Amino acid sequence: MAEFITKCPHCDAELQAQDEWNGMEVECPECNNKLVAEIPARLLKKDDSSSSVFFFPCPFCQENVKSNVEWIGRSASCPHCNSTIIVPNNQKVALRP
Repeated sequence: MAEFITKCPHCDAELQAQDEWNGMEVECPECNNKLVAEIPARLLKKDDSSSSVFFFPCPFCQENVKSNVEWIGRSASCPHCNSTIIVPNNQKVALRP
């Protein structure tokens, strides 16, 4: 299981997080504020190939949403239901047909 270091924007504490937490809201153990755990951009593979595109289910409407790895951890709008979502780091998720 891979890990990364993210920084709390409230108290600057460095937090160790699991890869699957990328894009998830977590609580800082130092200051107890909420933050979105994000893999630092410098660690993400920059690639223009088709492997940088992936699909994931919208957590609100369950429709498939197309994204690029550069959007992992960022806020976006679902093109189907217009809900605000955080693009997850779940490129291996099985999608609904």
